[in-house]
Parts: sequence; structure tokens; C-alpha cells
Amino acid sequence: MTDVISNEELLERYARLCAAADRHAGEGWRSAHEDGIKRGLSITADQLDRFAGMAIGGIGFEPIDDYQGIKPVLSGPVQPVPAFTQDQVRAYTDTVRRHLAVQRALLRNEPSIRPEHWLKTVRYDGVVGGGSVTVSLFGEAVPVSLHTVRVALRVFRMRAMLGHIPRAILEIGGGHGRFVRDVLMLAPGVRTVYCDLTFNLLLAARYLTRLFGADVHLAWDDDQPIPASAKIVLLPPWRLREIPFQVEVCCNFLSFHHMENANVRYYSDRLSALDVAAIFHHNRLEPKAARESTLGDGAFGPEWRSVIRIARSSSR
Repeated sequence: MTDVISNEELLERYARLCAAADRHAGEGWRSAHEDGIKRGLSITADQLDRFAGMAIGGIGFEPIDDYQGIKPVLSGPVQPVPAFTQDQVRAYTDTVRRHLAVQRALLRNEPSIRPEHWLKTVRYDGVVGGGSVTVSLFGEAVPVSLHTVRVALRVFRMRAMLGHIPRAILEIGGGHGRFVRDVLMLAPGVRTVYCDLTFNLLLAARYLTRLFGADVHLAWDDDQPIPASAKIVLLPPWRLREIPFQVEVCCNFLSFHHMENANVRYYSDRLSALDVAAIFHHNRLEPKAARESTLGDGAFGPEWRSVIRIARSSSR
């Protein structure tokens, strides 16, 4: 594919992807709750161009903080986030600064994370819109958003847990593709696979093709094989078995815990078939709502065992 794929073409391909999802609906990957909500949303070409400024949940942004309490729509047309009041701007900025203070304290105790590398992952890029504030970090004026600050350490935590950045990474449930971006900012030679439900695939395609152009392959058409040379692959769950290169680790952030247990086993079975060596994930272990997963020992099946577990917060 080219680096100039239009919003209109992406929406056309998304419609065909949704039709393919319906053909594969009974294979075990689909959560009627999650996929049903996202499939009820409609988005125009102009909105897709700046989707981070739309009130869309489940793509990495949090309604309470990122949207200052504005609830995302669950079906029908997506809506833009209204302009913040002065009080909301102050509250947003204060929250960003609190998160930054925590991260900078962590950086002082972690010499393996070089400040110039962290600045790459924490930086707001504005590629698909959204809000930001500019702060002084290590003597540099840096635009950041609450979302970029929250997720900036994920790639470093993965590296610390595994001891290195793998040569090929699969992310399941990737929001709008920010973690893929951060991995490639830190290690440009890594090959990545992004797997998610259809609506998120649409948004991630817009975001990642803007950043990486022809390096992104949209594996959305069942009858088109995935090139073995592909560097960044965006594919739906039913095509996981078709990844044409060896993946070392699967990552998941705040996604497995929203799935049903059967969905988690679907993915873990696919990972076993792909001979993936490790799952690195950050999730709640106990469900907070009906149909959510219990992610304690045994959730991924008998062939998987918990090697390291770190509690980030008992309250969350």
C-alpha cells in the first residue's frame, strides 16, 4: 500500500472488513459486548482525519481525564469533544503535571531509561488531532498530552521485564496504535503486528499510515496473503494464524480484562500455535463488570504460566 491512502479509501476498506468480521463471527474472537459497541459507531472522512478530537472511548483515551468528564457516544455518529472551559484546561494541565512528576521520579531511579528516549515516547505528535499542553522537560519545551504521559513508559517496562526489545512484537487490543509507534520510536528495526477489533483497526490504520507510510500493511482482505517482508502489519483476530514471521512476544494493555474468558483463551490458543514465547500484559486480574475476564493463574490455558507479576495499584 502507499503512504497516501485516503480517509475515503480507508472507510471503504473498513466496510469490507466489517463484512468479513461477520463471516468469521463464530470463531471465538468476537465479544458481542465490545465489538457490538464499536460497530455501532459511524465516522466521517473528516472526523477520521482528526479522530483524537472526537469523544470515542476504548482507543486509549479516558473519559474522566482526557475528555474532562464528557462521555463518549456508544452508537451513531461520533461527536467532537467540546472546547474546554478555562477550569477544564487548568484541571487537565494539573493532571498532566501530576503524572509527569510521578514519571520523572521513576526515571531518576531507573538509569537504563535515557531521558532523550523517554522524550520520544512522551511527546505529543498531533497526527490525528486531540489536545496537548507544552511543558519544560530536561530543558526542552515539549508538547505532551495526558494519554502520551500515561503510556510513555510501557515500552521501557516491556524491555525491563524481558531484558531486551524483541525483534518482532504482536500487540493485541492496541487502541489507536500508540504503543506500536513508541516501540518503533525506540527501536526502528523491530517488526510489529497490531491486532484489534474492526473499528480500532480503522483508527490505527489512519494513525500509523500517517507516521510510517508504505511500511504499514493492512491485512484486511482474506484472499490477499500477508507479505513475508511486511514490517508493520494491521490484521483482524481471525487472521492471526497467518502472520508470516516469528513473533517473540505478545503485548496487551488494559484490553484482556475487558474480554470474556473465552475470548482470552481464543487469543492464547493462537499465540501457542504461533509459538510466541511470552505474553507481557498490564491488566486487572479480577473483573469489575459482568462478562469480563478473570486473569489469574490459568486464564491463558495450561501451557502458559505466570513468571513475573508486579502490582502497580491495588485500587485499580
